[in-house]
Amino acid sequence: MEPETISLLREQWQGHAKARQELFAKALATVNGWIATAWDPELGNIGRRFSEDVSKSGCREEIDLFLLHNVATFCAFSLYREAMGFRNLIQYGALAEEDLARLYTSMVHEKTHAVQLLHSAALHGSPFNPATRIIICPRDWVTLMERCEQDAFAKQGWFGSLVAGDIPEIRGMTRGQTLSVETFEEIRARSENVAQALTEAARTLLEKKYWLDDPHNDETFRNYYHERALSGFKNAINARLDRNETDFIFVRIEPEDIEAIGNSCGPNIFGENGILPEFSQGPVLNERDKKTLAGINAKLGIGNEDDLPTLGEALAKLGLSRREFIASSYGGEQPLTVASVNQPLQASL
Repeated sequence: MEPETISLLREQWQGHAKARQELFAKALATVNGWIATAWDPELGNIGRRFSEDVSKSGCREEIDLFLLHNVATFCAFSLYREAMGFRNLIQYGALAEEDLARLYTSMVHEKTHAVQLLHSAALHGSPFNPATRIIICPRDWVTLMERCEQDAFAKQGWFGSLVAGDIPEIRGMTRGQTLSVETFEEIRARSENVAQALTEAARTLLEKKYWLDDPHNDETFRNYYHERALSGFKNAINARLDRNETDFIFVRIEPEDIEAIGNSCGPNIFGENGILPEFSQGPVLNERDKKTLAGINAKLGIGNEDDLPTLGEALAKLGLSRREFIASSYGGEQPLTVASVNQPLQASL
C-alpha cells in the first residue's frame, strides 16, 4: 500500500475504536442508572443502596473491547508484575455490547463481588494478594468462592427480575445462566418474602449443569467453581513460591466470614438471623477435586485444616481487627508484610 493509504487506514481504525468506546461508555452510564433506580416491592429503592455500597468499595471500571471477549470480569488482586497488588477492577469486554439487558445482569454480578470485598476480611486473605502472608487455607478458599458465586448469582437473578416488567426479553436471555430471571421469579412466587427467595436460590442455583450442550457431562456449576478455585489457588501459590515466599500462615474461616459475603446487598442470602448451618459447611468435592486439594495440602504441609488457627485468631495476634485488615488493602501496604511482625506470629501459631 502507498504510505498515505496506510495512514488513512490507521485513522479509520482508530476512529472506529473511539466510536465504539464512546458508545459503550454511554451504555455503561445507562445501565448504572438502571441499577441505581432498581425498585423492589418489599424493600423499595434497593438499587440506590447497592450503588452507594459499590461507590464505597472504590471499584474501578474499564472498557476493553479488543482484548477481552466476554461480558465482564472482576479482578480483586493480581500477581502479574505489571499490575501487582490490589486491583478492585471490573473490565467490560466485547460481548457486553450485544444487549443492555445482558450488560445489566453482568454488571450486577461483578459489582456484587466488589461489595463482597468491601465487607469480607477473608477475601483479603487471598493467595492472589501479594501484600499478605495470612492466607485462607485451600479448603476454605473453595468455600469462600462458592459462597461468593452463590451470592452474586442470586443478586443477579433478583435484580434481573426487577426490570423484567419493562424488559420481558430478559427472561429468555437469561435462561442459560446459572440462575435465570424466570427461575428466580418462580422461587419468589412460592416464598414468603424476598429474603426467603434469595436463600432458596442460593441453595439450588449451583446444581445446574454447566455443559448444557453435552448430555454425557454431568458437571455442575458447583463443580466448575470448585475446580476453578483450586486451580487458581494452586497457580497463585506456585507463583509466590517461585519468588521464594515461604512464610505463609494458613488459616480457617469462621461463620462471620460467610455472613460478611452475604451482606453485599439487601437480605443476607445465608440467613437473616445468623448463618444457616448448611452455609457454614465445607465444600462437597468430587473425586477430581478431592485429589487436587490433597495434593495442594501435601505440598504446603497442611494436615487437618481444623487444626489451623482461625483468621480472627491470626489477626488478633497482630493486633488487627477484620475491618483494619480490609482497610489495609484499600490504603496500600499491609503490616503483614513486615518480617518483624510476621515471624513471631508464625512461630506462635
